[in-house]
Amino acid sequence: MLAAAAVAGIQLTTLPVRLGIPESGVASAARAIGAITVDGRIYAAEVVSAIADSLSTSISAHAVNFPLEPGVSLQTLRASVRAASGVIDLALARLAEENRVELDRALARPFGWKPRLDAADQALSDSILHEICAQPNEPPGVQELGAKFGNKAQALLRKLERDGELVRVSDERYYSQAAVSEIVELLKSKLMPGRVYSPAELRDVLGVSRKYLIPLLEFCDRTGVTERSSEGRALVAERAQQA
Repeated sequence: MLAAAAVAGIQLTTLPVRLGIPESGVASAARAIGAITVDGRIYAAEVVSAIADSLSTSISAHAVNFPLEPGVSLQTLRASVRAASGVIDLALARLAEENRVELDRALARPFGWKPRLDAADQALSDSILHEICAQPNEPPGVQELGAKFGNKAQALLRKLERDGELVRVSDERYYSQAAVSEIVELLKSKLMPGRVYSPAELRDVLGVSRKYLIPLLEFCDRTGVTERSSEGRALVAERAQQA
């Protein structure tokens, strides 16, 4: 019955009637054949092992096909296997216990695997970083970098962000970590605590065009450097006190 049910499993409460045995006998029979119960359904051990093997294969394939990414999302993995989420989670947990995969929050990757750049990708990454650092307060956007450096640019930008080299200020623009720190320090040193500044005043403080100003200010709002009101923006009180 379990073999026929495959990944669907069998509702545990239906088995006493289907087998013609007491409920206590079902548990004993399940243990005798090594069946696995998850969320009120029973599965053949071979089915759970097959799901684990399928997940492991998918995780390894993703590492090969997307070598610059830190792993494959658990959401993607769950969508790739036609099984209940509880069984998938159990299979992933077993893979992790067996040191076949690593689980990192919402990501999975082969055990011990890390994104590594070959010489060509490293040179490309260095060129992208140099391009951004050469114009620290008004760096080129993602589309511009993609047009100049090719289709690997976005993946390399994400890796540079994960490595702490870049900060994603908006979906379209990354800044160097040093540039962001300087911008924040400039705001803290130039803005008077308690005063609200208009966008035009903040543009004069930062010395950038509106194209760059608004995303920067929205980033500062999100990260708690400034707070926005109907009149303009002011330093967050805690930062103002520290300054």
